[in-house]
Amino acid sequence: MSRISKFRPREVTRRRRRLYTSRAVLYFSAGLALLVSLVLISHMEALSIATVSVVGEAAVGEGEMRELIARELHGTYYKLFSKRNALIFPKRTIQKKLLAAFPALREAEVYLDRPTAISVYVAERKPYGIWCGNSEATLCFFIDDGGFAFAPAPDITGSVFMRFYSEDELFSSATYMPERFAELALFLERLGEVKLRPVTVRTADGDVRVRTDSGVEILVLEDQDFDAAFVTLISLFDKETLQKDLRAAELIDLRFENKVFYRPEPA
Repeated sequence: MSRISKFRPREVTRRRRRLYTSRAVLYFSAGLALLVSLVLISHMEALSIATVSVVGEAAVGEGEMRELIARELHGTYYKLFSKRNALIFPKRTIQKKLLAAFPALREAEVYLDRPTAISVYVAERKPYGIWCGNSEATLCFFIDDGGFAFAPAPDITGSVFMRFYSEDELFSSATYMPERFAELALFLERLGEVKLRPVTVRTADGDVRVRTDSGVEILVLEDQDFDAAFVTLISLFDKETLQKDLRAAELIDLRFENKVFYRPEPA
């Protein structure tokens, strides 16, 4: 009896090892079978994207967009799972790369129509003005209502679009006054309330010079509260005795808080 008791712990240990080994092999086999199944499912034709539709109005080439999308759907994840699979295709990557590759696009949304087809909705940026750097002789870009430069602008004469100038480097995807453009755009729009139509905007040395179609130039600071500046301006136009002089002025300087300086147009 004592001899049997002496060897029993070893036998128990061997049985446990065999059990653990068997379970490990079972779990590994099950995991491998699951992985193989998922890989095969990811390559199933019934779940593979075969059709791409581009929806929306955009001047950028639809063919170029299709080529970009095809590149992103080509290949596999980790050399195993197909990127064309409708359940795991790189939707967000496609959207980000479309916006990066085509600055003229304001929006790009990818939708799964059915297991074998996706639709890409695109919307183009609308021109708000033309940014020409610091000289009309340089390359000009269309900018949208956020000041974003998205496409080269042709040589357009007249005042169809407001023109913007600055000393900043101008290139596609640059932004005019990136931290303040929305406020500036609102200020320019509100000038219409006093019947002043801005045609050019120029920033230099911390100043913003706005020239109107009547020849009046309005001067504010880049870091100024544009809303407060407009309140000051409109309070002056509310005074009938000053309206004629202001509309005929060469310059209206709003850079100083609670003070306005204007220079009459030379006779």
